[in-house]
Amino acid sequence: MVFTGEYEHSIDAKNRIAIPSEVRSRIQGTAGGKKDAGLRLYVTLGEGQVLCLYTEQGFQEHADTLRQSDGDPDEILAFEALWFSLARLVEVDSAGR
Repeated sequence: MVFTGEYEHSIDAKNRIAIPSEVRSRIQGTAGGKKDAGLRLYVTLGEGQVLCLYTEQGFQEHADTLRQSDGDPDEILAFEALWFSLARLVEVDSAGR
């Protein structure tokens, strides 16, 4: 899923950031979730020090793509070690944080 536009939010005292409601709705639609159901996402560091969000299915698909890659096995292993170690499964609360 590709998002366009800019969203500026601050991080609260508990190190949480709110995900805009229209973005949450699109993610939930893609993930097949119901609007009021708990949304679980993987968050990890992307290129350029940006945060990347993945649905559980999207994260698994990305992991599968890495496993099937034709690149240098040592480079792929090093990337996987870093990428998976930085990833965290988080649950979005009722306020969208």
